[in-house]
Amino acid sequence: MSKIVLIGIDAATWTVIDPLLKDGKLPSISSLIENGVRAPLKSLQGYKSPALWTSIATGKTPEKHSILYFSNLYLGKTKSRNISTNPLINWPLRLKNQIHKDPFTTSRSGHFLNKAYVYSMLKYGRLLEKLKMGGNRLTTSTSLQEKTMWEMLSNEKVSCGVVGWLVTWPAQKIHGAMISEKAIEGLQKIYKNKFDLEEAKVSITFPEEINEEISSLKKKAEEISDQEIDGFFNNLSADEKQQIRKDIFDRKSRLSFFTHLYLSDLFSTEAGLHLKNKIDPDFLSVYLPGLDGIQHLFWQFHQPESFSFLPEDQTHVDKFKDMVNNYYIFLDSLISRMVDDEAVIILASDHGMEAISEKDFDKTAIRSGQHENSPDGILIMSGGPIKRGERLEKATILDVAPTVLYLLGKEVDINIEGKVLKDAFDPTHIENNPVRKKDYGKKKGGQESFYTSKEEKEVKDRLKALGYLD
Repeated sequence: MSKIVLIGIDAATWTVIDPLLKDGKLPSISSLIENGVRAPLKSLQGYKSPALWTSIATGKTPEKHSILYFSNLYLGKTKSRNISTNPLINWPLRLKNQIHKDPFTTSRSGHFLNKAYVYSMLKYGRLLEKLKMGGNRLTTSTSLQEKTMWEMLSNEKVSCGVVGWLVTWPAQKIHGAMISEKAIEGLQKIYKNKFDLEEAKVSITFPEEINEEISSLKKKAEEISDQEIDGFFNNLSADEKQQIRKDIFDRKSRLSFFTHLYLSDLFSTEAGLHLKNKIDPDFLSVYLPGLDGIQHLFWQFHQPESFSFLPEDQTHVDKFKDMVNNYYIFLDSLISRMVDDEAVIILASDHGMEAISEKDFDKTAIRSGQHENSPDGILIMSGGPIKRGERLEKATILDVAPTVLYLLGKEVDINIEGKVLKDAFDPTHIENNPVRKKDYGKKKGGQESFYTSKEEKEVKDRLKALGYLD
């Protein structure tokens, strides 16, 4: 049985990676590709990161696992009844599935129906909030209706370490350890020196004592050096560098966003290495959120030719022009720290990134990158029984979970919608190890947990600045 290190890189795209590979700028990723397989990773049209990363984790579509957006719709004064999957609410998704049997079909009608669902859910939420009869609440792990791959592996007593994955708070009891995404959100505030379990009321980590251990891994904004800043930006002034080191988040500032995104990825890496050293899991999964935000905010400087409708001084900005490329180079250095020669390494992204078109561009916002058309993400697998130096033609985000289960020598869930990527393996390995299946059962429901009102506002403010929750 191979060990696995799965690194999730939100919004990584071959359109940026390939030119950097050609220039020799990504040595770690280049080595993984030379000694493994690469593929475009097909995403699901119209869905956002919580839904997509949960599909990667479960091997099932959002309609099955029930994480459809950043928030769910609740009814009742205590907002205790989740009605997001009620036919009166999610009819656009049901209609889309009737029109398109293949969930990966890309069409204008499918895109419209996804947007219709989000629009109606948010509108209903505002109405219920006004009437004090319910409203929208951010998704949590208690909303999930299907088992994740780490829950299936835990059933089989395979040790797991999970760091920062979306929709993992409250942290679940698994055979190993989990650091939920709330640890990252707590870090993004940069207001406290350790994550406040008492305020959360529900575990940020499992076991709970890990919360104390990871507190010391947190780098403060004020500790970011000039050398670190110069690795991303060109010729920032002293005042601009001080803005990066501020402890207060400003959602209208690209520099402030950079601080939070950079520190988040640093922390996730340190936390992943902490779990690796502490429990040496058979399956380690680390989610790096920063690239998505960086590309949303700096794409117009990375690809100015796509923004000819803007004045040149808003696209040809020297201090920002290399940010996107430099962030990939930074991520390559983080990947090098997590690579284990004895493990199969998997890099995956939920989608890619593209320029916002002129008709959709909001000149009052700081956002210029988007993934509304669900551009392909990336998949790289290297080590163990994986082929060397080959390209796969077809892979989807639903295929990651069954492939992980297979790599670890376990049965694939009989109800999973993805498939084992057999073309990635040495044929002899497939012959000697046929895919086996079993029913892992449904996830058991329990009492739902919610963010506090203050936390909801902070998270939603960040999402709005990135173009979500309109």
